[in-house]
Amino acid sequence: MKVDSYTRDYLSNIIQRLEANGFRIKYDVIYRNQPFKVVAKRGLRAVPTGLEECFFFFNDFQTIDWDTMKKFSNVCLSYTKRYKLIPYLPLSGVLCFPVAMVNNPISNVLDAIYQTAPPFRFGYMEMPVILDIGTKQLHYFQGTPLTDVLFADHCRDIIRKTLGIYETQETVS
Repeated sequence: MKVDSYTRDYLSNIIQRLEANGFRIKYDVIYRNQPFKVVAKRGLRAVPTGLEECFFFFNDFQTIDWDTMKKFSNVCLSYTKRYKLIPYLPLSGVLCFPVAMVNNPISNVLDAIYQTAPPFRFGYMEMPVILDIGTKQLHYFQGTPLTDVLFADHCRDIIRKTLGIYETQETVS
């Protein structure tokens, strides 16, 4: 996908925001044949529920269907599991945010991302995100999975504060 100036500027601003919040940034990473434009990782930190580690993955897609989004997300989670520092501990977790940057995604993919609960995995929360370059909007799961009530709200808050188009002055909590 040819990166337009909006995408380049948006990603540049997000990278600055991530770095300001303690994330280490890697560019042009390939893992299991999946290229990532940017991988951002913040190591262990204390949160009210225990310890947390956080990963963001960014990649451009010309188009994306639900199967492609799930495959992308699965590879991101695999990378997260491989490079995490935190052992599994009760009330602690590793957060994984695969971000697909695509121009005008098809509506059934957006429906799926809004309605499909992230899979339950002990100690991990994976929440895929689509950044629609055409409308400059973020799309992610809006429900509350019974298995991860606390993490789901926390993850949505991180997405809004970190990736939000207009929340540029907020910091990741």
